[in-house]
Amino acid sequence: MDVKVDKVNEAFLSLMQNPNQLVTFDANFFLLPNRYNDSKLNVPDMPMVFWITNWLDPLFSCFQNLAIHEAVNDEIFSGQAGDYVHAKLTSIPPTLFLHKDSQLSPEELIIRNTKEALIAQNTKYIPELDNKDDRGEVKTLALY
Repeated sequence: MDVKVDKVNEAFLSLMQNPNQLVTFDANFFLLPNRYNDSKLNVPDMPMVFWITNWLDPLFSCFQNLAIHEAVNDEIFSGQAGDYVHAKLTSIPPTLFLHKDSQLSPEELIIRNTKEALIAQNTKYIPELDNKDDRGEVKTLALY
């Protein structure tokens, strides 16, 4: 990936100027980066408590309006990451917002379905089958 240091990333700048805007994450933000560790690399596994303490907790302390789509929640429903997400969703007040398709108006649903169909063409997700492959990513991207 090329990192262009000569141009300002407008999305990042906007987030830094207004950290209270709603930010929707994919499951990968909650899952350990080395969960598919290649034994040939000889890299030790990262403990989930380290990931929570040094990545997730600081993220939640910096940004107050974080969200996930319900399909993302389905992806990470178990294990320590699932427990962490569940605690954020059920805290009072909630510290993580859950986007639900059932809460969309008929007009919003048409727009979201149109975007979803376009985005899905470049992924393994097939909306007609509602298969799991890339579902969370597609549904998250189709929100915007």
